[in-house]
Amino acid sequence: MRALRAVAATIVFLLAALAMPSVVPARTASQGGGRPASPAAGDTAASRLATCVQTRGRLSVVVLMDESGSLAATDPDAQRVEGLRATLAGLSRLADTPSGSDRRRPRVDVLLAGFSGKVVPDPSAAGAQWRSLNPSTLDGVLQTAGRLYTDADTGQDTDYALALTGARRFLQGRAADLARADGAAETAARPCQAVIFFTDGEFDIRDRNGRKARAQGLPTQLSYAPGVDVTGDGRDVTVEAAVRAGKDYLCRTGGRTGGLMDAYATDGTFGTLLFTVALSSRLSQADRSFLEGMTDGTGTPCGDRRSPKVGQYLGADGSQDLFFKFGDLLAGADTAPTEGDGEFRAAQGMDRFILRAVTGADGVAVRLTGPRGHRLDLRLGGPTTQRLDGATITQRWVSRRAVEIEGRFDRRSEDWIGGWTYGFTPVGAGDTRPRSTLQLFADVSPVLLGRKEIVRGAPTTLRLALQRRDGTRVTGGPLITGGTMTAEVTDPESSETSPVSVTPEPGGLFVARTSLPGSSAAARLFLKATIEFSGRDLQVAQQTGSFQLAVRDPPGQGFPVVTPDELHLPSIAGADTAGAMVTITGSSSGGGCVTFGTARVSGPGRPTVATDAGTGCVRVGRGQRRTVRVTITTKDDDATGSVDATLPITLQSDLKRGETRSVLLRLDGEVYSKPKVALRWAIVSVLTLLGIAIPLLLLHVLNVLSARFAPPQRVRAQVVDDVVVRPADVSTDRGPLRRDWEAFGLLSDTGQSRAVRELSVGPVALHAVASGSREDRRLTLFSGPYGVATSDGRPIVGGLAGAGEVVPLRGGVAHEVPLGLAGSWLFVPEDIRWPEEAAAAYGDDGDGPAQPDEVRGTLVLFVADGGGLTAAADVVTAAEGALGTHTWTAVSGVLDAQRAEADRPSPLARLKARFRRSDDGGPQDVPWTDDESAAGGSGDGFADDGPDDEWGGSSGGSASSGSGSDDDWSGTSGSVDTGSDDDLAGRDDEEPSGPGGSSSNW
Repeated sequence: MRALRAVAATIVFLLAALAMPSVVPARTASQGGGRPASPAAGDTAASRLATCVQTRGRLSVVVLMDESGSLAATDPDAQRVEGLRATLAGLSRLADTPSGSDRRRPRVDVLLAGFSGKVVPDPSAAGAQWRSLNPSTLDGVLQTAGRLYTDADTGQDTDYALALTGARRFLQGRAADLARADGAAETAARPCQAVIFFTDGEFDIRDRNGRKARAQGLPTQLSYAPGVDVTGDGRDVTVEAAVRAGKDYLCRTGGRTGGLMDAYATDGTFGTLLFTVALSSRLSQADRSFLEGMTDGTGTPCGDRRSPKVGQYLGADGSQDLFFKFGDLLAGADTAPTEGDGEFRAAQGMDRFILRAVTGADGVAVRLTGPRGHRLDLRLGGPTTQRLDGATITQRWVSRRAVEIEGRFDRRSEDWIGGWTYGFTPVGAGDTRPRSTLQLFADVSPVLLGRKEIVRGAPTTLRLALQRRDGTRVTGGPLITGGTMTAEVTDPESSETSPVSVTPEPGGLFVARTSLPGSSAAARLFLKATIEFSGRDLQVAQQTGSFQLAVRDPPGQGFPVVTPDELHLPSIAGADTAGAMVTITGSSSGGGCVTFGTARVSGPGRPTVATDAGTGCVRVGRGQRRTVRVTITTKDDDATGSVDATLPITLQSDLKRGETRSVLLRLDGEVYSKPKVALRWAIVSVLTLLGIAIPLLLLHVLNVLSARFAPPQRVRAQVVDDVVVRPADVSTDRGPLRRDWEAFGLLSDTGQSRAVRELSVGPVALHAVASGSREDRRLTLFSGPYGVATSDGRPIVGGLAGAGEVVPLRGGVAHEVPLGLAGSWLFVPEDIRWPEEAAAAYGDDGDGPAQPDEVRGTLVLFVADGGGLTAAADVVTAAEGALGTHTWTAVSGVLDAQRAEADRPSPLARLKARFRRSDDGGPQDVPWTDDESAAGGSGDGFADDGPDDEWGGSSGGSASSGSGSDDDWSGTSGSVDTGSDDDLAGRDDEEPSGPGGSSSNW
C-alpha cells in the first residue's frame, strides 16, 4: 500500500516538465545536499514528445485506467484516481507554457477512458468526449475524473490488446477531426500523440460464459483471436489461448503483418508514445517483463520497433522516488530526492522555482522562508496562492502527502533576490522522513531567428537567441555571459542525430553551423538547442527549444521542389481509393523533372500507392507548377486500421546533368470495413429458385428495413435562406456562398447514432420510400429505397456533387434524394424575376426566357461527417454550377399555378359575385366556371367588361382583358393582361410595359 501511495503521488509531473525540458537541482543544506542531475542518455520517449509538442503545438493524450475487479484489493482507497488527477495537473501546466519560436501555448486535449474486458467509452461509437485541458478547465476535468473512476473497480478481465487498440482508434479519430477542422488534408499535420496506461495486473481473460461477463456485456468473440471461443465453461485452455493470441497481436513481428505495438511506433513522424504505469508491486517477473517489453523494449521482446525512444515504463516497486521521477519524466534528467530541510539562492535573471515534496505523514506542513525573513507554512487545505518577499507562491497538493510548490519571482521587485530556506513541520511524529527536490528556472528559452530551413549538400548557418516569456530578447547580462548553448539535428526518417557547432556572438546571439549531405533524402529535420548556465549564482535549469527545419537544395542548381512532404488522406471504405495532390514547382534557375518510385506501404487491406504520373519523369519548366495526384488503394472490404506509406521521389535538374536528389513523401490514411451491400442480391438470387412471389416480397421487406436516411449524427448540413441566383452568379445578400467545413453543422449532436425514416432540414422535409409510391416511382423493387424531398408543395431543384443524377418528382414539387444525403443539394425557389423586355413574349407564347434576372430562395447542402476534406467545397461548387445554368420556365409555371390557386376567390366570394350588380349598367351577374375561362380558354376564368377586378385562370388558358381595369390577378406563366395597372407578383411599383401597358408577369 505504501508503494501504491507513492505511485499515486507521482503522476502530477508526468508531462509538466515539457515546459521545463531539462533541470539542474539547486544546492541544498548539508542535511539534504542535492546531487547533480544526470541527463538521460540518447533519444528518449520523453524528449521525443517534448520535441513534438514544441514543433507542432498540439498534443492528444488518451488516459487508459484499469477498472478490473482486482483493484478493490490492490487499491481500495482509489489512489489511482489521485494519480490520474496528478497527471491532469501536469498536463494543464504544459498547456499554459509557451513554446517554439512563436511562443504560442500548446493545445492539449485529453480523453478519459477505462478498460477491463471492454473499453469505455466504446471506440467504435461516435461521440468520444475529448476535453481541452488548461488551467481554466482543470478543476472541471478533475471533478469528472473523480466521478468516472472512484468506484470503477468491478470489471472482469484485464485485456491489454483491447485497451491499446481502443486507444489507437481514439487517437486516429481525433487526428481526423483536427484535420477536418484545419480544412486541408494535405497540410494538416497529426497532433503529437501519447497514451498513459495504468494497470495493476497481468494480461488476463476469463470465461465469458459467467453471469458477471454477460451482465457487463463483454464480447464473446475477440477480433485479435479469430476462432478462439472464450465461452469455455471454465476451461482454462480456451482463455489461455485468447491471452496468447492477444500477446501475439500486440508483439508479432514481420513487416506488414507486424503487431499493434509496432504500429504505435510508426504512427506519424514521432509515433504514438506509450507511458505504462504499474499500479501493483505484486506483478510476477514474467508479467512485468512483458509490460516492459511492449512499452520500451527492455523486457520480453515485443515487435521490431519498441525501444526507450517510443515508450517508458514505471513500476510500483521503486518506493517514493517515483514521485520525483515523474516530475523529471519528460525533462531528460533524473533528479534524486534528498531528505530533510534545504536552501537555495535566487539571483538576478531567474524566473521561478519548483519545490516537490513528499512529507511522509499526514498533517505535515512545508515551511518556506524568504530572503527578507518572512515565512509561510504551506499545508493541505490552506490558501492556494500567497505572497512572500516579492514572489507569488502557489501550492498544489496532489495527495495528502505529496505537494508541488511553485514560486514566481516578480520582475518589478528585487525582494526575492537572496537566500531561501525550506523545511517541514511538525517533524518527529513517527518515521516521516520528508523528501524533496528543488529546481530553479530562468525566464528564457532558445529561439530560432530568421529562416527555418537547412540546405542540402552545402553548409548552413542558423542564428539563435534567448527570449523571455513576454517575447523580448535577452541581449546581455549573467544569463548570456554564464550560458553555454549546444545543439543537435535529428533526421526523423533514420532517427540519426548529429551535433551542431554553436558559437556565441555579441548582442546575445548564438550562431549554429551545420551541413547536410547531398545524398540525404530527408524532407525535414529537427533542431534541438539547449542553453546551460554555470556560476555560483546561476544554478538554474537548462532550457531547451525544438524547431522543425525544411530541407532545401542550394540556389542555382535547378532541382524542382515537391510539396507538401506529408499527406494525410481521407478515410477509405473497404476496397476503395483515396488520394490527395502534391505540387511540383520548378526552380527559379532552370527546369527539371520528378520521378516517383515504388512506395513502402504497411497497413490492412493489402494497400498499394500509385500516382497519376506513372513511372515516367514529370517535367517542369523554370518556375512552372504542376500537380500530381497520389492515391492509396485497398483491396479488402473487411479491412480496418491505419495505412502508412513512404514514397521515394527522385529529382533531376537540367543544370546538373547526371546528378539526382532523393526525397521521401510520407502518406497515411484510415481504412474502415465496407458495408455488405451485395447481401440483398445474394438473398434474391437464392430465393428466386423457389418462386417469384416470395423473393419479391422478401426484397420489398428488405427495402422497407433499409429505407432510412443516414444517422443525423453523421450528416452535416448548411442551410442558406437568402440565396440569389443570377446569370453566372450564385451568392447571398451577405456575399458568396460559404464553402468551408465550419459552415456545415451536424443535423443532430445528441442521441444515439441511428438511421431515421424522416428528417426536417430548414424548409425541406425528407421522407424515405421503400419500393416506390403512388405519386412518384412505381414498384422500384430492384432500384432499392430512395428518399423524397418536399417543401410544403413548393417547387424544388436539386442535384449531386460528382457522378449520378437525381429525378424531379410530382411535376417539380418533390425531388428524389439519395438516402446517404452526402453530396446532395436542394434549392427551394421563392421568387423569380424575369427581364422586363421579355414579358410580352413570355405572355404570348407561354414560354419564358432561358435565364431570369434573379431567382431567390433557400439552399440546403449535405456532406458526410466523416467525408473527405474537400466535400464541403465540392457540393457548393456543384450547386453553384447547376443553379447558374438552370432553365427556370417549368419552375415559374409551378409558382404561377400555386399563386393563382392561392388568389382564387373562395366559394362564398364567387356566390356574391354571381349576384353582384354593376352601378354603371354592367352585367347583373358574372358566372365562374371550372371547366373554361370567361375568354373561352381551357383554364378557370372570371371576367367582365367593366368591373375593377380580373381573375386569370390556369396554365394553357389566357385571362380576359378589360379596357379599363385597375387590378390584374395573373395565373400561370401563360396568362397575360393587356390593360392592367397593378401586378400582384411583386411588381406593383413598376410602370406598365408590354402591349397595352400591361405589367402583369409572374
